Amino acid sequence: MILRSQQRKLRLGIPPAFQTIDFHGTRDYHQETLDYLKTAVKITKKLCDRVNLIQALIKWLEEESSSKF
Repeated sequence: MILRSQQRKLRLGIPPAFQTIDFHGTRDYHQETLDYLKTAVKITKKLCDRVNLIQALIKWLEEESSSKF
């Protein structure tokens, strides 16, 4: 049985994972949560790019050091 509040949330397009979060119960709160998650994804992508850059630098340094000997 689906509660009325759950039906309303489904009509608003709120994913089921966010339906259990009813701290404020407003659309603004859910938008704030989505904005936070989007920011976290951007930061994670930047960190991955930096890790890839560092790995490429290490590989280049290893190749340079092995070619000198």
